Amino acid sequence: MKKFIKNYFAFTRRESIGVSVLLLIISILILYLMLSNNGTKLIPTDYSEFEEDINLFESQIKLKNTVKISENNNIEPYPTDTTTLFNFNPNTIDSSTWLKLGFLPKQVKSIFNYKRKGGKFYSKKDVQKMYSIDSVMYKKIEPYIQIPNREYKTISHYENKKKESNNTTQFHKKTNPLNLNKADSSELNTLKGIGPVLAARIIKHRNELGGYINKSQLSEIYGLKPEVITQIESFVYIDHLFSPNKININTATYEMLKKHPYINHTLANAIVSYRQQHGDYKKVEDVRKIHLVTAELYSKIAHYIRTE
Repeated sequence: MKKFIKNYFAFTRRESIGVSVLLLIISILILYLMLSNNGTKLIPTDYSEFEEDINLFESQIKLKNTVKISENNNIEPYPTDTTTLFNFNPNTIDSSTWLKLGFLPKQVKSIFNYKRKGGKFYSKKDVQKMYSIDSVMYKKIEPYIQIPNREYKTISHYENKKKESNNTTQFHKKTNPLNLNKADSSELNTLKGIGPVLAARIIKHRNELGGYINKSQLSEIYGLKPEVITQIESFVYIDHLFSPNKININTATYEMLKKHPYINHTLANAIVSYRQQHGDYKKVEDVRKIHLVTAELYSKIAHYIRTE
């Protein structure tokens, strides 16, 4: 047995040298790390960016008894008699205060996302415009919303100063709205809430459609949030004489049709098949004979198709 153990743990001269070198290297590395750590100044992490999210999370824990989980795993508020209503300034209250007013965590998060992007409530109507606040909730809190007049005056004074300048700021655009069907990316990029990516998407969607006929079509653009659309809608316009590019449904191929945002590949195939079976379309309304074309869909595509 002793002989077995001795043979098992015995090292040749070369193996002994290798182990010694390895131990030496490990020792040097440990010593280096110890010395380098002693001379390194630790930089504290700045969590200020996430302060509101942390506050919201803490508030959710404190107020966990004010919400319940429905059968569909949705968070629902308890009956309104447990909600505390009081006067508040939507520009200054923290997340826990919004929760006390009866708002759900996801609603509070949406409000603070809006504020992080520079959004501010200048009047009660601005609160009502928030897509996360429904009409029932707004009606309940509306009497308690308090926005000081001095705050509004300060904002108005700042806007007037901006208007007097010659630079292309957000306030200057009020007198120079952009033509939504002609504005290039650099012009769209000057709109509040619109960066290079969204500007490119607005133009891409415009080209794919054949032109915008209604501002509401901006809601079809991926990543363009309702509150941003609300902010910019008074700074853009559509010329009432504008006529969009239209596809001739009597000559267009399947490939051409399916490129339009309102015509998927199934509908494109149906349009071509119907034409091959029944001959050319006499009028635009004939596409309604295709069972795939609902009244709602027709109201969208009718502006972008023609028969001649």
